[in-house]
Amino acid sequence: MKLKRKIKAGALQFVLFIGSVIAILLISFALISHIQNLFRKKTDLLVDVIKASEEGIVQNLISSPPLNRESMVDISAELDIQLKLKRNFWGVFEKWDSEASFKNSAFRKMALVGSGFQDISALYLKDAQRPLIMAGNAMISGNAYLPEKGIKAGNIYGNSFHQSQLVFGQIQRSKTSLPELGVELKTQLTSLSSPNFEPMGEELLYRPGLEYKKSFKEDTRIIKGQQLFLEDLKLSGNIVVWAAEKITVDQSALLQDVILIAPEIEIRNWVNGHFQAIASRKISVGKNCDLQYPSALIVMDQRQMIPQHKADTEPAIYMGSFSELRGVVAVFSDKDLWPYAAALKLDEHARVSGEVFCSYNTEHKGLVNGHLSTAGFVALENGRIYNNHLYNGRINSSYLPISYGGLLLEDRLSQKKIVKWLY
Repeated sequence: MKLKRKIKAGALQFVLFIGSVIAILLISFALISHIQNLFRKKTDLLVDVIKASEEGIVQNLISSPPLNRESMVDISAELDIQLKLKRNFWGVFEKWDSEASFKNSAFRKMALVGSGFQDISALYLKDAQRPLIMAGNAMISGNAYLPEKGIKAGNIYGNSFHQSQLVFGQIQRSKTSLPELGVELKTQLTSLSSPNFEPMGEELLYRPGLEYKKSFKEDTRIIKGQQLFLEDLKLSGNIVVWAAEKITVDQSALLQDVILIAPEIEIRNWVNGHFQAIASRKISVGKNCDLQYPSALIVMDQRQMIPQHKADTEPAIYMGSFSELRGVVAVFSDKDLWPYAAALKLDEHARVSGEVFCSYNTEHKGLVNGHLSTAGFVALENGRIYNNHLYNGRINSSYLPISYGGLLLEDRLSQKKIVKWLY
């Protein structure tokens, strides 16, 4: 005889509860796994978009999109990633803006771009039908482009040439002209140094103690004045400082990536930072300054008359003793406004790690770690002028990093490099 046992409702509810919990856990694990896969795919896609925004700049450096125009670029055959590129200028460097997007994912990168060297030489001296005279502790380490009349040892006020050889490298023949600026850069600098130039944009009120940082992904902010004395402030990023007459930078000012534009710019002793200074008359750098890469000192003088006053024949750019700049130092002019003087002067122990370019005479007593191009040298000693004499100045091309990017010269436009990624 079989006995019938009744199962209590509570037990059935417990079994159903356990089953429901197990089902929920299984569904949760499946959902978590699905979410993780989706997140992984989205992360991989975002990484691809970020890489595309960077590669969009790197892969197009040689072809270069049109200036000041947004253009669409094909970047990925596998993924339908859209890439927008825009190229304009930030001072002496090109500014590239790359935005990659795929569906709802987008990323933007910006960079400063300059030109490097395929085969860097230490010196390019324009052929003006006269030899280069080496005196004192002058030294050229690296290949040199020299006039047809060559190079020889000499002396200045009894200080003869001290090195064992004239050039520690190969010598090649230079031309009767210096390398040309790229057309776009020349147009840019001509505009910035024009007497009628005044930057347009939202103005930022200057005051001592100001601290302000501006992303390059936002609109440029402008500080304007007749004469500006920059002290006790910190400026960083997408900022232009413009003065109708003169800008003075005190050691208490910290400038990073900004541009200074004025007819005359004075950088006082002990200034630190990295910025670009663009003037139409002159730039003076005091002693013990440290201007990091990528800094630039640029004078483009468009005057057509030779100055009659002595003050106006001072160097267009002067760097004081124990000051160092990593980047570009350059003087451009269509007319020799300094026929018996130096257009650019590097004092004793002044150092440029990068490149120096001067359309006319250079008085070089310091050290150039990189490359120097000039129409001629001059040494002013004991009241006498020694034409085409390199006295105590040293040039060494071996110390310039391969990653260096500088002046966009016409014959180096195919050597464009990333100078700095912007923020």
